[in-house]
Parts: sequence; C-alpha cells; structure tokens
Amino acid sequence: MKRILSIGRDPNNDIIIYDLTDTVSRSHATLRVDGNKLFITDHSTNGTYLNGVRLQSNTEYRVTKKDEVRFADAAYLEWNALPVKHSLSLWVIIPSIVSLLLILAFIYYSHQMNQKTSANEMEIQSTEEAGPASEKIDSTEKQVTVSDVEKKSDEAKAPKTTSKKNKKDNRTGVINNSKNKAEEPSSVDAL
Repeated sequence: MKRILSIGRDPNNDIIIYDLTDTVSRSHATLRVDGNKLFITDHSTNGTYLNGVRLQSNTEYRVTKKDEVRFADAAYLEWNALPVKHSLSLWVIIPSIVSLLLILAFIYYSHQMNQKTSANEMEIQSTEEAGPASEKIDSTEKQVTVSDVEKKSDEAKAPKTTSKKNKKDNRTGVINNSKNKAEEPSSVDAL
C-alpha cells in the first residue's frame, strides 16, 4: 500500500512543522510510505538534511525511523508524530470475523432458548388454568359415581320395607291390607 505524506508549515499538510522563523517551506518535503519502506523527497529552498547531509532537491531517498531528518535549520522529523494508518492484516481480520460470528451465534441461541422457554411457560400456564377445572369436573364425576355406587349398595343391603298400606303379594297376587289382616281372624283360627 502506497501513500504520500506532505510535510511543511501549511496547516493542510499531513505533517505540520511549526516554524516561527519561516525557514521551513509551506510544502517542504514529502514522505512516501510503501509497506514498511519509507522514502523522503525534498521540495524546499532551504533544504532537507538526512543524518546531517543535505539532500538533493526532488530526489527520493530511502530512510528508516532510526535516521535523523532535519528541515532547514529549524526542526527535526519526529517519527512518532507520523500519522499511523494501520493496514489490516489477516491476523486482525480473521479473529474479528470469528469473534463476530460467535457473538451472533450466541445471540441466536439465546433468542431460540428464550422462545422455547416462553412457549413452555405459556403451555404450563394454560395447563394450570385449564388443569384445575378439568380436575374439578373429573373429581365431581368421580364423586357422583362413588355416591351412586354407595346408594346402590345401600339399597341392596337394606331389607325391603314399604310404607304402603296395601301390599301385593307377588306369589299369590293378592293385595293384603295390614289393618284388615290384624282385625280379621284367619281362617285357621275360626275353625
């Protein structure tokens, strides 16, 4: 990746040199960045110096951050003042993408679990609301059934008595009146 940084007094430069004596030009030099390699070119009247040696104007020279670069007699290039434009490498991009995918997967999984939990809670809630009513109906039916069975068993155990005055004898088909029976003497007694 190539880029060229302008150096000088002008506030529009990438690297601004503050010089009150006006010995540094408004557009004094350029610094070309090509990957990890740096190249400087002088464009000034008062000169640019590399390790104390004046550079020929409009000629590109290879420099490193260990070199001393001076503009006219006024200022030195501060290497740490260079605007840093980080090139994103695969070592940065790939872990970032993986991290993002993991975060998205976690969010998706959490959302799915929340939906399942909500559905289960709603199902449980509806079961609880419907459950006791159905249990009441079932228990009422059971009670009715149990009481019916109890009545039938009580009826079967109890001796058959009637409160009717006239009782029909099933064997003979004669209606016996209990009052008349007590008052009238039987035919055996009359003999």
